Amino acid sequence: MAGTHAALQQAALAVLSVSVLLLALLLVSRVLAVRFLSEMRTQELAATRALAERTSALSELWLSIQGYDQAVQQFVAQTAADRDADARRRLDQLTLEIVSGFDRYPPSATLRKTPC
Repeated sequence: MAGTHAALQQAALAVLSVSVLLLALLLVSRVLAVRFLSEMRTQELAATRALAERTSALSELWLSIQGYDQAVQQFVAQTAADRDADARRRLDQLTLEIVSGFDRYPPSATLRKTPC
């Protein structure tokens, strides 16, 4: 009987050890999952920021192109005698705005996926 009692105690101790080990594994996996989700959130925020910057730059560029289009239409509508240096300077200024808008536009490399 004493041998059976000792065997039961050893079995209970083994079950308790396995349970503690499984609980420790669960806690470690939870910590790792929280850390992974935090990194994913940081990457998501960075991508959102980059998209917002690109959207803003693209909107500014679109407005510059629209202004350029209107100035060209006015320039073309004028007779040859009416085309003066002011109109030409305005077109040159709008051209520079568009070129600088393209230069400020963020490259697409900022949106490349990063490996998880």
